[in-house]
Amino acid sequence: MAPSLIRLLCTLGVSFLAGGVADAAPRVEARTYLRHCGAETCLMVTGRRTDSSAVVSLGDHRVPVSGKRAWRVAVPLQTVRTWFPPSTRTITVHVSETNGGTGGGEAIVPLPIGLLFSGVQLASLEVRAR
Repeated sequence: MAPSLIRLLCTLGVSFLAGGVADAAPRVEARTYLRHCGAETCLMVTGRRTDSSAVVSLGDHRVPVSGKRAWRVAVPLQTVRTWFPPSTRTITVHVSETNGGTGGGEAIVPLPIGLLFSGVQLASLEVRAR
């Protein structure tokens, strides 16, 4: 086979595979941050979805969101602490294709640093200069 034909076939194969992977697992965009909501502190989770009727879940917990394709949800910090163990550093955000559907995608989103920190008491801390 000619090298140009091999190159063409490889390019077509990679394009076909990349297109199939993109269709199989829709990308979910989400991020987290802290915000005051009334007298409480809330974990804000924001994201984008392709279908405005898609259901959003944080871990195994379905949450009501505000917005259409660009959505957001505020979860009180006390609720977050009951849903996830203290060692949690990331949460899984799942967006279904349709209401109650199994399709969709998910993203692993980092929590704000130290959000679920259980608190460690240090007896001493040693710092050395190099």
